[in-house]
Amino acid sequence: MSLIKHLLFVLSFTISTSLMAALHDYYVGVTEIHYNNSAKTLEISVKLFTDDFEKALLERGESESLFLGEKNENPISDEVIAAYFLDNFEIEVNGKTVEWTFLGKEADIEACWSFLEVEGVKKVKSIKVKNKSLMDVLPQQTNLVHVYANGDKQSSLFLKGKTEKTFKF
Repeated sequence: MSLIKHLLFVLSFTISTSLMAALHDYYVGVTEIHYNNSAKTLEISVKLFTDDFEKALLERGESESLFLGEKNENPISDEVIAAYFLDNFEIEVNGKTVEWTFLGKEADIEACWSFLEVEGVKKVKSIKVKNKSLMDVLPQQTNLVHVYANGDKQSSLFLKGKTEKTFKF
C-alpha cells in the first residue's frame, strides 16, 4: 500500500511542478556577466523562461515555432535568438559600445540559457548594460543582472522603463 501512495505522490508532484512551470505568475530573467581578466573577455549568460522567450520570438514575426529545447527544435533557432539579442541587449565597457558574439544556447522545457561573449576587454572600469529582454511582450518582466569584475559583484533589477544601468568598478 505504501508503494502505491509513494507512486501517487511522485506522480502528483511531477504534474503539479510541470503545471506551475507552464503557468508561472512571475516573469524573471537572470543575466550574469563575468569579466575574465586572464582571457580579456566578458562572459555573458542570459536565462529566460523558455515559453516566454519563444512567445517573444514568435511575436517578432517568426512564422513558425522554434520548439526550443525539444527534439524537433527548429534549426534556425540560434540565428533567431542572436537577432533578438541584437535588438534587446547592449553592452558598453569603459564608455564604449562593444560587440558581443552569440556562442549558443542550452534549452529545456523550463529555461533557455543563451551565451554571449565580448573579446578584447583589457580592463574594466565600468560596464553599462541595456537589457530589454522579453519586455516587448511581457510588460511585467523583471531582469536581474549580476556583474562580476575585479573581485567585485554588483547587481540590479531591470524593469520596463528602467532598462539600463552603469556598474562602476
